[in-house]
Amino acid sequence: MSVNPADIDPNEVSARFDAQMKDIESARQQGRIVAPADEIAFGETKMQYISLRISPLSGFAIKTMHAHLDEMAPGARSGRHRHASEAIMYVVEGAGYSVIDDVRHDWSVGDAFVVPANSWHQHFNASDTNRTRVFTVSNWPLTVATGLGYMENSEVNARFVDNAGKSAASA
Repeated sequence: MSVNPADIDPNEVSARFDAQMKDIESARQQGRIVAPADEIAFGETKMQYISLRISPLSGFAIKTMHAHLDEMAPGARSGRHRHASEAIMYVVEGAGYSVIDDVRHDWSVGDAFVVPANSWHQHFNASDTNRTRVFTVSNWPLTVATGLGYMENSEVNARFVDNAGKSAASA
């Protein structure tokens, strides 16, 4: 549908902007601020075992970022993938390494690292006895909201089971 700009009522535009600002303010005032520790619940995804901690999807007063806690069992690895979003990752437990654009980067507790946008990457737990936990913050919601969000997988998490009950390992 094409609209002639001369036919747009400036008062209508102003009223729409005012309504949007009211909606934004209301969402900010009503949005969640704290993610209590007793809400940590992990679930298997194509990429890894995660607990989505803060996200617009879970009612937080945030629009452009989300944060999740990623866990890998001893000897586990994530799926290999890339996406439009950037990520900052902080290691809270264990030791491992990530292969980002075919370069290995070792990490352990207290280390922080980034995954640049569009980089092929995969994460590995280097231990046969201890799990790893990494806290991740990314701008995935921003890329989705602007129409730029995508994710491409070349290998999925071996423990992932799709909605049909078929595991990635048997695929």
